[in-house]
Amino acid sequence: MENERHEIVDLYIPRKCSATNRLIGAKDHAAVQINIADVNEDGVITGSTKSFAICGMVRARAESDDSLNRLASKAGYLKSPARPDDFHDGDREALEGKLRSALETLSQIRVSVENHELADEGVLEQRVDRLVRGYADMFAIKDRLNVNIPEDVLSYVRDGRNPDEFTSQFMERVASENQFTNGKIAALTNFKQEFEAQLQEFFPEELKERKKEA
Repeated sequence: MENERHEIVDLYIPRKCSATNRLIGAKDHAAVQINIADVNEDGVITGSTKSFAICGMVRARAESDDSLNRLASKAGYLKSPARPDDFHDGDREALEGKLRSALETLSQIRVSVENHELADEGVLEQRVDRLVRGYADMFAIKDRLNVNIPEDVLSYVRDGRNPDEFTSQFMERVASENQFTNGKIAALTNFKQEFEAQLQEFFPEELKERKKEA
């Protein structure tokens, strides 16, 4: 919140983790904020900075270094041969198509194996061959993509759970934390207004002098 002089007057301004985009709670004492200074062509600091906030969860997983490198590369502070902005949409769509085809082929192979007495060996061999060729195509695409997948999502996949559940739970958690933070901000704002009203009522002269000094 800004006043008429465009000064920040909020008692608490919530931050978001630059790596995960999740809110950083007021009690996240492991969170850090790193300011990278801009320099001119002579290497002299210009006075402007770029801020990156890292939450305690990322640091606890020892992922802060990788996250900062990725963020700095995206912001142009580091040169990276494979930045997220350089993804080839065609390659990514091709990979997604290969994955869908592989899942469908695996399902067909499962049906053939479960009904092995009625299954045609030639059809089964064709499906296995198609699956192997699909894996080979995906292996060829991998070097053209640099996709960062959160460890939590991989854990969901390993446990046989739908990764969409992770997104849904993450959004619910963020909404809950945001609601809690907004409640604290509203409480502090009300306290500030009430406190100023009480000062104005019982110490009007002192408050007037204080405002003059400010």
